[in-house]
Amino acid sequence: MLRKEKIQFEDVPKKVTQQMLIKHRFSAALKHHRNSPLEFIQYLFPNQFSLDDFHTKPNGYWKDIKNVRQAIIDLIEREGVAEQDVPRFMTKQRLMAEGLTGLLHEYHGSPIEIIEAVFPGKYDVTEFQRVPNQHWHSPQNRVQALRTFCAKRGIGREELPRLNRAYFRKHFPRFISMVDRHYDSKFYRWIMESFPEYTFQPEEFNLLVGIDGQLCDSKEELEIHNFLIREVVDGKVEREGCRFVNQEYDEVYIPDWVIEQNGRKWIVEYFGLYGSTRYKWYTEKADRKMQFYHSLADYTLIAIMPDDFREKGFQRIVSLLISNGIQINVHCSLER
Repeated sequence: MLRKEKIQFEDVPKKVTQQMLIKHRFSAALKHHRNSPLEFIQYLFPNQFSLDDFHTKPNGYWKDIKNVRQAIIDLIEREGVAEQDVPRFMTKQRLMAEGLTGLLHEYHGSPIEIIEAVFPGKYDVTEFQRVPNQHWHSPQNRVQALRTFCAKRGIGREELPRLNRAYFRKHFPRFISMVDRHYDSKFYRWIMESFPEYTFQPEEFNLLVGIDGQLCDSKEELEIHNFLIREVVDGKVEREGCRFVNQEYDEVYIPDWVIEQNGRKWIVEYFGLYGSTRYKWYTEKADRKMQFYHSLADYTLIAIMPDDFREKGFQRIVSLLISNGIQINVHCSLER
């Protein structure tokens, strides 16, 4: 087989694969060695090769942190990588090129998890070129990222409310898409989740408080909120109390309001920046939201656009509510 495949003896560990052995009718012999080319080759040629000669390691090899640590440190030293450059150097492509696919698989394809295992607490996620798929789906990862980011930059309790979109656009833009996806663009929600030991006042985030104590992001939302609280008959009006996940676009949506009345549910959303040329991304995401909300069988969407509020006031909003089946006080004022 080696002659047919033109493989030199010293290249056997790296070039002889399971597929090659099966192709040359060694499948029965492989089964006696747990389908492991490494074990089969070591059986045929005892003491000729060490584990380091093989790309593929024996089952359970990467579960031993000593083996993981040795492989990573050897790679760093061999390539002369400076300590501060390790996160940028240690990419998925680099590890695969070094024959460490099995190691990657053991750590869910994440160089970040490998480096954390080898050097616990030494580096944070912001130092790596990119995070693995699904990394931000974990609330723990999102919380740890912000806490580490703040700790390394000396950002204390009083400065936290200033961490908004404008701040991260200037200092660390990579966080913006994560907040857009998982907190519906609401940075204060990320901050509050990440620092539960602190109590924040609404005004610190420029939030407004409705007549029932629920929080609103803008004066327009506050007016709509208070109107709904006063005028919806025998129903429950909840502000930002639900989370929906749009799997197609990997986005989390938090409706402005969910109204429950007479066994039915409505999502009421105010798209205050819809159509803005300055915030094109907002309109694009709003369109995805509306499409997603319309797909929910248990909810009816009521979309309030800027013109509905600013030009026609509550008269248009009343019409939207009534036409979609929500009962409101018939004597309610249409004046703001």
